[in-house]
Amino acid sequence: MGLVTKLEQIDFILKLCP
Repeated sequence: MGLVTKLEQIDFILKLCP
């Protein structure tokens, strides 16, 4: 990891769990 920031990880998770 490293290319993805905390906010991007959170946004990705939120998209998986609407």
